[in-house]
Parts: sequence; C-alpha cells; structure tokens
Amino acid sequence: MLGEIYGVTRLPQTNATVDIGDQNFQWYVRNGTFGSINSGQDINIPAGVRIYTAAGTGGPVYIANAVTLPAAQSSMSFGATALYSGSAGNAAAGVFSLSNFTNYTESTYGSLLVTNNYGIVGGSDAELDDNYRYRIQLKLQGQNGANEAAMRFQILMIPGIQDVVFAPAAGTFTCYVYGIASAGSAALLQNVQTCIDNTVAFPLTRIAVSPDLVGISLTTSITLTASASSTDQATIIFNAVTAVENYINNLANRRRAGVAAF
Repeated sequence: MLGEIYGVTRLPQTNATVDIGDQNFQWYVRNGTFGSINSGQDINIPAGVRIYTAAGTGGPVYIANAVTLPAAQSSMSFGATALYSGSAGNAAAGVFSLSNFTNYTESTYGSLLVTNNYGIVGGSDAELDDNYRYRIQLKLQGQNGANEAAMRFQILMIPGIQDVVFAPAAGTFTCYVYGIASAGSAALLQNVQTCIDNTVAFPLTRIAVSPDLVGISLTTSITLTASASSTDQATIIFNAVTAVENYINNLANRRRAGVAAF
C-alpha cells in the first residue's frame, strides 16, 4: 500500500537473457576454423540447443538461439535465455563450457567449444520486503530528483545490481558498480551509465565503472579423526571451504570505494 501511495512498484521476478549484441556467449574452436571441423561447411546451430556449466547439470542451463557459424571464422557470438527462473539463471564469467549440440563432422572429439565472456546477472527473484522498504525510503529521500538518494533509487532497479558506491570530485563523480557476479558485463555498465546520464544535469560529468577486484588467498589445515572414511573426509573439506567462502563473501566491511574483495 505504501509503495502504491508513493509510486514505487515492487520489482517482479525477471529471467536472465543474453542478447547476441552483448558478445557474451560465444561458439569457438581452439584451432582452425568452423569449416575445419565440419568438412569445410558452415555449422548451423538450431534454436533450442542447451548450454551447460562445467559442472554439467549442477549449474544454470541456457537455451541457445539459432545462429550460423561461417566456415571461414573461428568464433561467433550468439544469444541465449536462461532455462531456470529468476536469480537461478545468473552465473559468473567463463563457467559455461558444454553443450548438447553434435551435428557437425568432428563432434566425436568435442571440437566445437562454447563459453561466456562475462558474468550473467539479468535474472532476479521477486523483490523481498526489506529491499522494497529500502527503495521506498530512497524515493522519499530523493524527491529533488538528482541527489544521491535519487540516483541510487534509479540504479538499484536495474537487474543485476547488488550495490553502488559514489566517489565525488570537482564537477564530476565516479559510480562504482557492484553486480551480482564478481565481474560485471559491459551491458550492465552501459545500463547504469544510461540511467545516470538521464538523471544528472549538464554539465556535470560522470562515469560508471566496475571496481577493481582484490583476490584473497587463505590456506589452513584440518585434522580429521582416523575413523572418517574417504567420502566423509571429502565432504568435511568441501563444507569447510564453502563456509570460509560464504564468510568472506558476506563480510559487512569488505567493500570500500573502488575496491571489492572476493
């Protein structure tokens, strides 16, 4: 009711899609051209081919759009749509490497490869109450239209945005974009840049960029009981690694302007 009063609509669930113009998903060959793995002919990829992560059925699955791979080329972008709804379709850069397409001469050797150059962050679940309250608050704070609260309100409505940090300077500012994936795509940055350009008045200059990523290396040892089986040991180690990753990734103070730890 409060959202309706102040003109703030709850964000619905959106499914992730990748347009061919994003140059994200790509078919490619490691050596030679598409023709060299298909008897010198073009390779016709029909709509409906499934793209998997390296983990096979354990990760997101995408449905590829139809595209023709010219015999003289060695790489070709294509569009695709997530099979799973909402945020379940999001993925980091470089995680897709398998497909179920086999209609080419050297399919036995798996010569036709696939990858995603950027993270996919377009999928989102229906907005939670806490996030909805926060955006209503930003709306009330941003009634002047072009202050920081107003810009944050507009940017947070873009699918794939986790947070933004503004770094002001004389006559300009930089907007650091934290996407759901660790490495934001060019399309995500462009959407944020367009949003800022439509909000900030001339002649102020501004730019949307991805923050630098600072890697964290952690080594430790785990002592297991002698009675633990090899399966139990593997499970315990996996759970320990997952717990550490979740802890680091969710540190409240892990970010500062321009720097993100992961």
